[in-house]
Amino acid sequence: MKEGEKIFIEKLYEKVGQKNINKLKKDEIRKLKMMGIDVGGVGLKKLVSVLMIGLIVGVIIGLVGGIWIGSLSNSAVPFLKPVANFSYAPESPHANETILFNALQSYDPDGKIEVYQWDFGDGKKESVTTVEANHTYYEAKRYTVELTVRDNDGAIASESKEIIIHEPVLIPNLTPTSTPTPESTPTPELTPMVDFSYTPESPYANETIVFDASQSYDPNGKIEEYQWDFGDGKNEYVTTVEVNHTYSEAKRYTVKLTVRDNDGTIASESKEIDILFEPETSPSCL
Repeated sequence: MKEGEKIFIEKLYEKVGQKNINKLKKDEIRKLKMMGIDVGGVGLKKLVSVLMIGLIVGVIIGLVGGIWIGSLSNSAVPFLKPVANFSYAPESPHANETILFNALQSYDPDGKIEVYQWDFGDGKKESVTTVEANHTYYEAKRYTVELTVRDNDGAIASESKEIIIHEPVLIPNLTPTSTPTPESTPTPELTPMVDFSYTPESPYANETIVFDASQSYDPNGKIEEYQWDFGDGKNEYVTTVEVNHTYSEAKRYTVKLTVRDNDGTIASESKEIDILFEPETSPSCL
């Protein structure tokens, strides 16, 4: 049935209702017959009823469809996980050398990264909110470094890489290589004198100890470098007379100080140090 015929029948329904078919005009009856509709009462009533039911069903479908589409538009969008990645410098680090770890290559597709958690593989961990972190290894071997990032939605991601730590760079044993000429008599190089002290005198584990080499001196020049071996596998090279160190375990250690003067002459001195157990913290009185 054409759209114009539907509109014509609906107007007739508004005019006569479903009971009084006799109110139809002759030209209206003739048009219905041309459309193949029985105007004896039953055919027209059925047709009008079907049309009205169709209109009601269409309205219901439209409402349900609108609710369904609305629910789809309001459904939660899943959070995207961040991407973790990092680099470090220098590329071939040595023991006792500061290494810079950089997580600038990490990102979050739908937000921002809020926390960077580093596991350096040597028992040390660090949690920061910036992309960079510094770390020093004291033993030459292979470690696995893991970076875990967390974004503003609470989603996390991790990345692991291996890092090879090489042996520490030792102070070269520089000795004079020039051969004196027959015409001149070389002045003998005097060996520097080495001595040091530490405070406190009875240190505890996990307490910062100050080692002082100001008692060392060079009779015919100056000391340029101080190399400390703390006896716990850790070494440090400085150009100042003082250095700080902390022992994590209570026991006896042998500390060795090696100095090098401006002529390349070196000398050493060793001392034992007893590290005591940490004192127990007594409960505070209320």
